[in-house]
Amino acid sequence: MIQTRGAECLPGVRRWLEHLHQEGWRQAVASSAPLLNIQTILEALAIGECFDAIASSEDVQRGKPDPQVFLAAAAKVAVPLQRCIVVEDAPAGIEGGRRAGMRTIGVCSSHGTLQADWVVRSLDELPDDAFDRLLNGRVP
Repeated sequence: MIQTRGAECLPGVRRWLEHLHQEGWRQAVASSAPLLNIQTILEALAIGECFDAIASSEDVQRGKPDPQVFLAAAAKVAVPLQRCIVVEDAPAGIEGGRRAGMRTIGVCSSHGTLQADWVVRSLDELPDDAFDRLLNGRVP
């Protein structure tokens, strides 16, 4: 379906992915979807070059909210857990990120509220220093 109809990033996603990539942040996809599905979406959105690793359903035995997929992603990019930020739009993903010991940004695109460290309706709402602020414990 993606290959025939295409896909679009949610507001702010492309800008943040490219900004963080240019700034040297290591980025990973942490999804319970199969690897082929993830690769298809990354290709359709033309954002694959922003990611250093993918953790997929093939890498884990348990899905979110279990932290396993986030732990696998952090290991693949060799980043300490306390230096990781999870960006999620679902309660199970936020909970998984928290259980992994990571900071969280919740994007309320499909859920009314999320229990994340920083919650926005769109990534466009985040200030340019949001990720640095979050890592340094300075959230709104």
